[in-house]
Amino acid sequence: RSLAALSEADVALTTYTILQLDAEKLSATRFACIVLDESQAIKNPQSLTSKAAKRVSQASGSDCVRVALSGTPIENRIGELHSVFEFLNPGFLGSKQDFTVGFERPVQKAKATGSQADPRAQLLREEMLRRLGLAVAPFVLRRLKSDKSIEIG
Repeated sequence: RSLAALSEADVALTTYTILQLDAEKLSATRFACIVLDESQAIKNPQSLTSKAAKRVSQASGSDCVRVALSGTPIENRIGELHSVFEFLNPGFLGSKQDFTVGFERPVQKAKATGSQADPRAQLLREEMLRRLGLAVAPFVLRRLKSDKSIEIG
C-alpha cells in the first residue's frame, strides 16, 4: 500500500530499512502505538535506524505507546540501554552525556579492571547497577534462561 493510505490503517508493518528510507513520510502520521521487534537494531544512537525510529516516535507525540522487544540481554552494554530508552521514554535516563558519566563509565571502569579493581570502584559499580536496575525495572519484562517456564532443548 501507499503511505497515503497509512492514516486509514489500523495496523502498519514495516522493516527497519523502509523505516530508514521513509522516516520523513512516516513522521507525517501520528501513531497510537509503535512496537519495535528486535529493538537491538536501535542500540547505536548514531545509526540511521535508531535516528529514524526516534524521529517517527517523537512525531507521534507523548501519548504514543512505545514498546521495544528484544531477545538480547540488557546487561550486554548498558550504554545501549540508554538508546533504547530514548525511544521508549525520551529523557528518562537523562542525557546521553549524563548517563555516560553517571552510569556507563563507572560500571565499565570497574568491569575492565576485573579482579584488579579498587574495591571502592567495585562497590560503586554495584551501586550504579542497582540504581539503574531500580529505575528501569518497571519498564522491563524479561525471562531468564533459568526460568522454569522456558524450555531449552
